[in-house]
Amino acid sequence: MLGWGRANFVDGVNEMTPGPNPREISNIVVAQTDIGDDEEGPHLVDDAGVALSGMMYAWGQFIDHDLDLQKEGTGTDDISIKVPADDEFLPPGSMIPLTRVAIDPATGVTGHPAAAINTVTGWLDGSQIYGSDAATAASLRTADGHMKVSAGDNLPIVETEHGNVFAAGDVRAQENPDLTALQVLFVREHNYQVDRLHEDHPNWSGDKLYETAKAITTAEMVNITYNEFLPHLLGEDAIKPYNGYDRTADARITEEFAGAAFRFGHSIVSDEISATSNLGAFTSEQTLAQSFFEDTATFKATGADGLLRHLAGTWPTRWTLTLSMACETSCSILRTAWIWQRSISNAAMILGWVH
Repeated sequence: MLGWGRANFVDGVNEMTPGPNPREISNIVVAQTDIGDDEEGPHLVDDAGVALSGMMYAWGQFIDHDLDLQKEGTGTDDISIKVPADDEFLPPGSMIPLTRVAIDPATGVTGHPAAAINTVTGWLDGSQIYGSDAATAASLRTADGHMKVSAGDNLPIVETEHGNVFAAGDVRAQENPDLTALQVLFVREHNYQVDRLHEDHPNWSGDKLYETAKAITTAEMVNITYNEFLPHLLGEDAIKPYNGYDRTADARITEEFAGAAFRFGHSIVSDEISATSNLGAFTSEQTLAQSFFEDTATFKATGADGLLRHLAGTWPTRWTLTLSMACETSCSILRTAWIWQRSISNAAMILGWVH
């Protein structure tokens, strides 16, 4: 991964710089306040005053998983965080387990400060759907060009030592039901495009159908990101017009973006995961804390359709803020976390995550 700012290691290349307790920063910066029910009005608006749905935070996580996943360390470089004495949620004095990420072996030496390793493609290319390597991509598709699915048109299921889990292009697809629902949506979209293409081109091979459907589906994802998500996030005129492919541009993700800047999204996440019927009635309600890594059977019972309906039709609850406020908070986090991020400690990743 790239380093945007100046490295701030104790020895200039690898030794981490001490800093404030990340959990204390998290408790201060990302503290939640219950502001009542939804009747008080939209809880998330852009700078133009447009009310935004829960898709803002869900889409942000979905595309984040397309862009970066730092390689885990070996477990020998422990940087666990001690819970402060006045913590409201976790046992004071206990430890939040954390290990320093793996260091690129070509870095961490004089002239080349330590850098993290991105294990997925850094391009906005649909890798969270299709995978970042040939083996993963092959395991997720069929010979006729379709993506594999399980009962109910859900993600395929594989057996592991931890039980049955959903398989997708990114290993984090099952982290929460809203994210899983978006993964399901794009697998279904791919298969829909394959069926359409096959009707128009019955002589095309499975590989031709797969690659063309993949290109269409990925383009749809990029279109949503640049024409809907980012204008609401950054402002209508923040992104310059596209002037063609620039092969000199370095598309690698920076550590500051992956570890701090884009994590502003934690400031707009809802603490509720719900599903609704076509008539708007709630069919499932649970907290985010209850739904992390939900088992496949429970997800199927809830259904991706209801989760997507709720995301598209409602706004994140328990927060009243504009996106500029959220981004300003993230910039503050970025400044505070700078010493850790350029030290590859990943301490900034704790900010806002536990809440």
